[in-house]
Amino acid sequence: MEAGQVDPTMSEVCRFVMGHVLTFQHALTLE
Repeated sequence: MEAGQVDPTMSEVCRFVMGHVLTFQHALTLE
């Protein structure tokens, strides 16, 4: 794999994780 290439599945995973992290932080803010 080239250094400049990004795995599409990894991009999806990152987006999925980031979404949950933001949701978790938002929940903590509401506490």
